[in-house]
Amino acid sequence: SSDVCSSDLIAQLRERKDARVREFANYDVYNSASIAENAVVFERGGYVVMLMLEDNDAARSIVERYIPERLNLS
Repeated sequence: SSDVCSSDLIAQLRERKDARVREFANYDVYNSASIAENAVVFERGGYVVMLMLEDNDAARSIVERYIPERLNLS
């Protein structure tokens, strides 16, 4: 089912986030460790989105502006 696929994808993205945090633990350039630690993963309009930016709130507002909560594919 689609729910299983999205939950698997969310888990994989969270694993990727954790991997990035570990990568930057000893090599923190341009605030990258903090950016990785504060990454967000969410679902929007049938997509799974991961944001790993200095300003996730601003980026999320852009995603939410251009991707409707529910896609109308009819």
